[in-house]
Amino acid sequence: MKRSSAALALGLVGLTLVASWCTLGPRRERVAIALLDDISVATELPSAYRVMPVELDGETRRALVADETERTTWPVTVPARAWLRVSFGMLPDAATIEGDGALFLIGAWDQVNFDELVSLVVNPYGNPDDRGWHDLAIDLSKYAGQTLELRFILRPRDSTTGDAPAWGDPRIVVR
Repeated sequence: MKRSSAALALGLVGLTLVASWCTLGPRRERVAIALLDDISVATELPSAYRVMPVELDGETRRALVADETERTTWPVTVPARAWLRVSFGMLPDAATIEGDGALFLIGAWDQVNFDELVSLVVNPYGNPDDRGWHDLAIDLSKYAGQTLELRFILRPRDSTTGDAPAWGDPRIVVR
């Protein structure tokens, strides 16, 4: 009788631990807004941009590819616990064409203020570490419930030679 009571108690402790893990453990993400699926609502989308699969350093991602440096804007209503996930990089030819890279900038515009979320230069010709995808996760929770524009901006540096930027799979996820 003592063994079955001990086994039952141990089973209940195990079940409690599993239930706690499921409730309090790491949160899973779910995609709330896949921006490339909502490309038709993007504004300021240059005609030179196209959505296509891009392979960088052995990883293929669906990407918005720019033949020129411009900006694209998505109007969004930011959900609670939201994060912007995006990859960015330069097409493989950019590593073989002498150039100085491009500036990738993401910002939030609420029709009054522009909040720069990230600003990074990628130069695969001059920096071998810039070859491949670079992944970002940007916390958008301070904008929860607000309708704003997410702006994806590409700027040349001194030269546009070799510039072939791509935004990989931009999406808003909820944790």
